[in-house]
Parts: sequence; structure tokens; C-alpha cells
Amino acid sequence: MRRPGLASMIMAALAGAGLAGLALAGSALPAAAAGLDGTEPVTCATSVTFDCAPNGDCIKDSPEAINLPRLIRLDLPAKKAFTKWASGEERTAEIASQKVEQGRLILQGIQNGNAWSLTVSQETGVMSLSMAGDGAAIVAFGVCEAF
Repeated sequence: MRRPGLASMIMAALAGAGLAGLALAGSALPAAAAGLDGTEPVTCATSVTFDCAPNGDCIKDSPEAINLPRLIRLDLPAKKAFTKWASGEERTAEIASQKVEQGRLILQGIQNGNAWSLTVSQETGVMSLSMAGDGAAIVAFGVCEAF
């Protein structure tokens, strides 16, 4: 059964945090967009997260508050994502799908039975990340830059 409350909250969170991400990135946006074509390593910084439950409740918090990584390093040529979580745990995830479409770098994968999807605007470097598992979904926003 579809839960319109959760979908509405996530869409509102996406819209609000996307605008906040653009405002936070400020003058760094042109530099962030350089090299986001999928051929170079990229580092992404998460700035705000939303932890959502099936009942439609979403909690806005910092990445550390829900043990998400603040930095995500993407080795796009090797199709791997590397993170160091707030707990200190380091993880590596395979990038199962990598595609550039309509000005966006789109990555997807599965880790520990949970699906994840990361989208980066090639123009601005603004990033959206979503993860879904049993009875929970997490949405994070930030900015990415190629190195």
C-alpha cells in the first residue's frame, strides 16, 4: 500500500534541501562542477540528512547524528565508493550502475542488502543520495567535486 505522507515528505525534503544545498555551495559551484563526467575520482560532502520511517515521519539531522559518512570518495574508473562513517568504520561499495544522463552523473548500487542511488548535477556539483532498506529510507544532500 502506498503511503502518500512519506512520499510527500520526501519530495518536500528533496526540494527544500536541494535549494539549501545550492545556497550552502554558494560561489564554489563552478569549481565543484569541473570533472563530473564519470572519468575522474570525485569526493562528495554530505551536509544534511533525512531519516524516514514507514509511518511518514522524517527526521532532519546531521550525517553524524545517524551515523552516515560526512565524506564519500568515488573512484569512478574503478566503480567503487569509499566511506568513513561517523563511528570510524570504513566501507567500500561497488558501483553497479554508472551513467551520465541529462546533465547528471547517476550511480547506483547495493550494499548489505540495501539499495542506494547517488545523483550529481554536472553543472553545479549538487548531490542527492538515497538509501533504502527494511522499514527505513535515508536521504542526504551535499556537493561533489572532482580531484
